[in-house]
Amino acid sequence: MKKQNVVKEVDDLRNELKRVREENELLALKAELAKTKKENKRLAKQVLTDDVACEVKENIVGDAPSQVRQCYIGGLPYAENEDSICKYFEKECGSVISVKLQMDNMNRFTGIAFVEFADDQGLEAALALDGLPFTPQPERILKVRIDKNVKRRPPPSREANSLTVYAGNLPFNMSKEQIRHLFESQLNASIVSIRYHTDANSGEFRGFCHIELTDESSLQRAVQADGIAVHGRQLRITHSTTGKKRSKM
Repeated sequence: MKKQNVVKEVDDLRNELKRVREENELLALKAELAKTKKENKRLAKQVLTDDVACEVKENIVGDAPSQVRQCYIGGLPYAENEDSICKYFEKECGSVISVKLQMDNMNRFTGIAFVEFADDQGLEAALALDGLPFTPQPERILKVRIDKNVKRRPPPSREANSLTVYAGNLPFNMSKEQIRHLFESQLNASIVSIRYHTDANSGEFRGFCHIELTDESSLQRAVQADGIAVHGRQLRITHSTTGKKRSKM
């Protein structure tokens, strides 16, 4: 009887050691997974920052094009997104500068997009698609027009003593830190603060922000960068109509 008790105690001890070992292995795996996720997140953030820097260097020289080659395009399938529409029209027409989707009050795509092309040939090729079927879904017929409203939206005038700019059409996955890096490291515009606008429900970035700059020279450098491309999106950088005014000494 005593021998059986000893055997049972030994078995129980072995099982306990096995359980502890398995728990330790599981904790080690969880720690390694968390470390890997953190590193992947850091690398993804660095890639986006590096890509932004490269694109800015390529686009910062020279003024934004004086003629905007933008089309109104209707009849698009509701399931399409900026990326798929961009790829479609780049294949059919040539280089695309930006794609802007028209959304309804529920943030659903309405089937209407505004696409800007890099040259006149792209614009003409897009206009030639008017009345033709959208190839992936032939039942959808495209309606293509020159966006006449685009030239009726001049940049707003500067508020007296304001040092704040509006930055729009930013990539939705761009963080506040990456925006700061873009302005301070690439545009040489020193920043006081950034109002980073996010969706009240989802918390996701809405693609625009207001940036208060430290001085007049930073303000001018930021505004002069209007029209630069970042990740295929042409940024809109203008004087803010709601900007803070410079404090009087």
